[in-house]
Amino acid sequence: AAYIDLPATLLRQQVSEKSIEKVLPCPPPPLIYPSPKIIEDAANVIAHAQRPLVIVGK
Repeated sequence: AAYIDLPATLLRQQVSEKSIEKVLPCPPPPLIYPSPKIIEDAANVIAHAQRPLVIVGK
């Protein structure tokens, strides 16, 4: 995470469209797939737990 503090005067300034540089977008990150064996092992641990607790999201 990052915190950037910009002065209000800077945020209200106007610039001409010609002064803005065109920047190429970043490529999407590569897709990463988990090992099917690790997923299966985790599912078995949850399936055999006496009192499983699953917390999802933030």
